[in-house]
Amino acid sequence: MAKGEDSPFKGRPATIDVDKVRETVARLGNKTHAARELGISRQSVYRLTA
Repeated sequence: MAKGEDSPFKGRPATIDVDKVRETVARLGNKTHAARELGISRQSVYRLTA
């Protein structure tokens, strides 16, 4: 299948709110605690705040 805008394959929609992750990290000051509070992996937090 063709890739790009016309492709029927768009990927899975994001389920993690990036703004919420960044806000939680800023509030707590610790990425590990933010991940635990949000119920997501630490790696997801690091990937989204890089």
